[in-house]
Amino acid sequence: MSCFPKRPPLSFILRILLTSLWALGVTAQNNTCYFPNGLASPGKPCYPNARQSGCCSPGFSCLSNGVCQAGAPVPNETTMKYSLYRSSCTDETFKDPACPHFCIGKEDHQEAGQGLQLCSAELGTYCCRRDYDCCTNSTITYTLGKSDVVTTLPRLPVSTPKHIPIETHPIAEPKADRFAKDTIIGAGAGIGVAGFLFLSGCCVWLVRKRSKRKKPKRKRSRELDSMDPAELSMRKEVSASVSAMGEESPPVELSELRRHPRDGTQSTTNVRYGEATPHTPRRQA
Repeated sequence: MSCFPKRPPLSFILRILLTSLWALGVTAQNNTCYFPNGLASPGKPCYPNARQSGCCSPGFSCLSNGVCQAGAPVPNETTMKYSLYRSSCTDETFKDPACPHFCIGKEDHQEAGQGLQLCSAELGTYCCRRDYDCCTNSTITYTLGKSDVVTTLPRLPVSTPKHIPIETHPIAEPKADRFAKDTIIGAGAGIGVAGFLFLSGCCVWLVRKRSKRKKPKRKRSRELDSMDPAELSMRKEVSASVSAMGEESPPVELSELRRHPRDGTQSTTNVRYGEATPHTPRRQA
């Protein structure tokens, strides 16, 4: 026989785990309080170990008759309007006997705590708060019995202000200086773009001009390339003959003026191709 105890079966371990999880879920569910309309409440149960319990807000005292009594005012906290309230319950349906079944009518605050007025401490009668003396209205007056303090719920911790580092930012420039800088930058960019467009236009114009000059030469070259050898030789001979004739053109007419010192008359001899032609002088009157 082994000296060690037998290991429990896996099913037993799973059953224990599921039971523990269920208990945690029930506890978490019981810790949630609800107002009569089913809205979740910030209150805490007065009997946390009970299956269902009435609830009061943190800082309130739970009374034995289900009423919640506000605590003494604390600095930096909201001051309650009334000292007695009907609050909430852990049963979301608000039907459990542990829930406060008073002041849950249509004229009462079902989405929040309802203020109460103590009518008689000896009789333990309370009425639902109105803008008049509610104790005179028997329809909203309840006998809850004498009350004792069951427990006082702890207040929520008051958060103390902490030092939060603040990011530092450079001081913004005045609008006038920023506008001037933006204007200068915009003007410079505009001038740069205009200069680029002007230079681009000049380059395009020069390229087109050069291409126009080259077109006649290319056309002439294409015409010569398209001719047959005989026609091309004939054109060259004609061009040579025309050039030779231009060099042997006759001289221009020359006029020579000669003065005769004896009679003071002038005679002109026109020389053309080596011939002289006499010219008759005018007679003086």
